[in-house]
Amino acid sequence: MKHSVKLFFMVFIILGILNFSCINKFKNQENVETNKNLNDTISRVNEELSVFDGIYNLNKSFEDNSVSELQKFPEYYGGHYINESDMSLVILITDDNPENYKMEFEERTKFKNIRLIKGNFSYEKLQTMLSEIDQFIRKSNENEVNNNVVSWSIQDIENKILINVLDTSENKIRPIKNLFRNSSAIKFVVTSKERDM
Repeated sequence: MKHSVKLFFMVFIILGILNFSCINKFKNQENVETNKNLNDTISRVNEELSVFDGIYNLNKSFEDNSVSELQKFPEYYGGHYINESDMSLVILITDDNPENYKMEFEERTKFKNIRLIKGNFSYEKLQTMLSEIDQFIRKSNENEVNNNVVSWSIQDIENKILINVLDTSENKIRPIKNLFRNSSAIKFVVTSKERDM
């Protein structure tokens, strides 16, 4: 009986040790996976911070090198956006050979992960058009225009001005289209949201 009690306690102790060992192994495996996820998150945040630093440097370079108060951006610059899949800074260039500007924009951004692509409209032109649209809509006595337009902004990723409207029927958007001779720089999109004024 003494041996069976001893054996029982030995088995109990061995099972406890094995159980503790398995739990620790599982916790260690869980910790490794948690650390990997944490490292991936930290890496992604660092990439995001780097690209935002690049955008800050780009904007600062325009302020420091502006031709005049009226012309802040070079005529070949079409805007920028972040490609979230690879955290690159995409810069639109109106010139037919955007890569010719690679060194300039690496210097402006102090960032190497940039891509230059062809844009159709200069950012300066889009800003001027946006300002004209803003003035036209705000001063418009035409209820058709005023009641139809919800919002307007530059859409960098498309290199256009995006105008959110309640109705895209021709008679509702014609006054704005006529303002810019039906420019392809303007895109009308239907939305259901009412405009705050």
